[in-house]
Amino acid sequence: MLIISTGEFRGHQKAYLDKVDAGIELIIHRKNRSYKVTPVEEQDDDDSWYDRTKFTKEEFFARIEKSRNSPTAVMLKTKEDIDAYFDKMAL
Repeated sequence: MLIISTGEFRGHQKAYLDKVDAGIELIIHRKNRSYKVTPVEEQDDDDSWYDRTKFTKEEFFARIEKSRNSPTAVMLKTKEDIDAYFDKMAL
């Protein structure tokens, strides 16, 4: 298991995502919270990747929709949007 900071992850995303793909558990720690990086497999006809979450398929998509409709949601559609968002976070 690797535990890294958000800054370390931002600086070396490809290397860390390659490690996750190789089966290494990755935890990103930010202030008082930690996040586990987990790859999402391609969706099979049987929706087997949903079985590995603690939510049903309907709950999973309901949570995404709720987040998208949140007044604090940020929609990033272009590379420039993403770069600007991360630049703003680095303040």
